[in-house]
Amino acid sequence: MNVVSASTVARKVEGPGVRVFRKRAPFEEGCRAATSEKLIVASSLRLTLALPDRDSRFDCWGKYNRCWSGTFTAYTKPGRKFGPAVEWLDSSIKWIMPVPEEYRNVRDGILVVEHPNYTIERDGNSRIIRASQVDIVEQFPQTGGDCRWYETDPKHGIPQGRPVQTQFEGRDVRQLLRNGQRVGPIVRTIADTGVSLPYLELRESPSAQHVIMVEQ
Repeated sequence: MNVVSASTVARKVEGPGVRVFRKRAPFEEGCRAATSEKLIVASSLRLTLALPDRDSRFDCWGKYNRCWSGTFTAYTKPGRKFGPAVEWLDSSIKWIMPVPEEYRNVRDGILVVEHPNYTIERDGNSRIIRASQVDIVEQFPQTGGDCRWYETDPKHGIPQGRPVQTQFEGRDVRQLLRNGQRVGPIVRTIADTGVSLPYLELRESPSAQHVIMVEQ
């Protein structure tokens, strides 16, 4: 077994900004490289705060329009309760998120862990997420990709509850792209103008190659 740990650094949600660490990498490779340098992969919520910034640090975002976040999640099929673990197959690699006992039997929730509060354990073709802190966002929407807007939880910025009528200033709302079931990090998408698009991508395979952003 091979374990990568990021417990030696603390997660930030504020600071001078974020920067590109890898221009193109699968999630595991990028996360391991950042961890080895004691860097924090920026969370999805952190990227929400950083992405609208237009200064020269972010010029590259017009070129690389998809970005891994350090926010790692796991959810089950709509209406299904959590069991001991959530599993998802990405090509030949099985990603596994153990479910804390207190969250088992919860329906329509999403488990959330933030870098650097988890490790990626290699066991053959399995990748097991070992987390020091696991949160749950309940009332995770059962559908995604239908252009509906959802309010978000304040800690992680993940859609929850029933759809709201529309987006308006002063309300933190997002659209959602999801599978039936998945284990993996949130992907953020950046338009050619350098601003973030208003949806969270929770369908992408961790083996896909995207930008890795880290805290400055």
